[in-house]
Amino acid sequence: ARTLVEALLLEDNSHVGAELIPGLVAPEWGLKASELADHIASSGLKESPSTIWMHPNVEVGIGLMHDSELIDGMLELYDGTKRPQAGASVQERASIVVDDILERLPPQVQVSQARLGMEERGTYIYVFLQEIERSRQLTGTIRSSLVELGNCLKGDIQASEATDAMMLSIANNKVPSVWEKAAYPSLLPLGAWVSNLSDRVHQLLEWSNDFQLPKVTWLSGLFVPQSFLTAVAQATAVRNEWPLEHTMIQTEVTKKRHTEIGASARDGAYVHGLYIEGARWDERAACLEESRPKELVCSMPVLLLKAINTQMHSPESDAGDAYQCPVYRTQQRGATHVFTASLRTKAPPAK
Repeated sequence: ARTLVEALLLEDNSHVGAELIPGLVAPEWGLKASELADHIASSGLKESPSTIWMHPNVEVGIGLMHDSELIDGMLELYDGTKRPQAGASVQERASIVVDDILERLPPQVQVSQARLGMEERGTYIYVFLQEIERSRQLTGTIRSSLVELGNCLKGDIQASEATDAMMLSIANNKVPSVWEKAAYPSLLPLGAWVSNLSDRVHQLLEWSNDFQLPKVTWLSGLFVPQSFLTAVAQATAVRNEWPLEHTMIQTEVTKKRHTEIGASARDGAYVHGLYIEGARWDERAACLEESRPKELVCSMPVLLLKAINTQMHSPESDAGDAYQCPVYRTQQRGATHVFTASLRTKAPPAK
């Protein structure tokens, strides 16, 4: 807001007659509030993203959000008797999904095998061991609750309030709350959520084969990605004998996708699985650009995470032409913040 005021609302008439936004011309300076309101009303200005200097994609995103909220509301009002389109009851639909998830549920990683030789493997092994333990707890919770629900649906045991709530969630393609409590922040519907969980466990299974840091780590596929960033900082601090409190993560956007990485980074770690919303990454120019119409998100190339010593190198020295982009785990943002990535931009970072 301050940037807009500084740019447009100067205490002189230098902007008089200029088109501030499509359809609205700057009035003379010094008008009263009522006169300003009349000026805006007479312009015939229509409410749109461009009115507040935002990209047209904002309107598309808001529409999608409202559609999703409408569908969720309709599902909550659904009484659970019959689904006219499918002709199946909630119980029948849930029974099919339960069997499908039990077949797709990935195997548990054997922690006992992963602990072999951990003393000699460095800081990253502790991160992956914690990830393995969390995946075991989650898959164990899922499997036991599905077996219990399956028995309820068969009539072998009496249903409870918890199993009824779980049945309704599964029938409506939603992740049951008991799973969400043991899992990670996610906005995916149930089907995609199970596939995503399988991919996460697959990464851990691959790592447990040789206990080596992957060539490129799927950062968004970790339960607690912050712990991986801490491991990058710790590994560098130990190697260079830096105080950890003066070590911070710095990002560098590469020009490669994760399938093109041939070896682990000599300094730091390669990560992938990040997307940017509200802008796009121009891989040729290696900088941020405005989003293309109707392209709400853009996948990022592989990022190199490196640690720097803030006593030897000031992070502000590289921030002149870079936008300090907050990285979140979900599009709801909020408490899902992970770290801040420096992304080069030709436009003023305040834009």
